[in-house]
Amino acid sequence: MTQAELSRKLSDMYTRRNNFVHAGTGAFWRDETEELELLEKVVAKLILRITDIDLELDIREGETKWHAWERYVNSIFDNIIFGAEVPSME
Repeated sequence: MTQAELSRKLSDMYTRRNNFVHAGTGAFWRDETEELELLEKVVAKLILRITDIDLELDIREGETKWHAWERYVNSIFDNIIFGAEVPSME
């Protein structure tokens, strides 16, 4: 699965969760088993790679690590929505 495909799936899950929790509309899970397994895999891989990713993160002068992470994650969604290039982490 590509980064864009995975991002779309996670965004869809979050949107459905948000609609369920805040608007009371629709069901949260369509195929609970498949989506929960995907989410478990993503979280497990993130936990295993967090140190590597953190070391590669491009932190600009005067920028906090939190803002660098936020900028990188936002760029992933910009890529999905606008087709913009995702900057490398180096």
